[in-house]
Amino acid sequence: GEWLVVAATDARDSPSFVVTSVLLLPVAGGPRRRIAVVDDSVDITDGICDYFRGCDFDAQPFSSFEQLSEALKTQVFDAFIIDWLVGSASATRLIAEIRGIDPQCPIAVLTGEVREGQADQNEVAAAVTRYKTFFYEKPAPAAIIAATLKQALALQPPKNP
Repeated sequence: GEWLVVAATDARDSPSFVVTSVLLLPVAGGPRRRIAVVDDSVDITDGICDYFRGCDFDAQPFSSFEQLSEALKTQVFDAFIIDWLVGSASATRLIAEIRGIDPQCPIAVLTGEVREGQADQNEVAAAVTRYKTFFYEKPAPAAIIAATLKQALALQPPKNP
């Protein structure tokens, strides 16, 4: 059947159960989750955004860390997909900024630069540990990233109802 959730003081003498927590999960057809995608290659951001839009996400492309940092002042995102290196800068500062706003949102970090030695694997590992991000080596499997983000977001209410 159905349950009616009320404050204990309103239950009075009706048959009732003590509930210590209630978890509300989004259902199909609910609000689309907003994802920010950052990469300095327009082709990559466009490709990732197209794929994620097809998976029922509202994916927004950004071509620099500064662009996304500015957008964070006025927009709210449920998750992030971030290229580790944009130009010569690592994503550490941006990820720290995001974590200051939202300590729990899913963040997927992508790079193809560890194998080539342009990205320091110890720096990436430290950021993954400190900021609790997901890490993917490019070319990253979009279907697996989408599944991981959906799974992580299923435990959080939408930020953009």
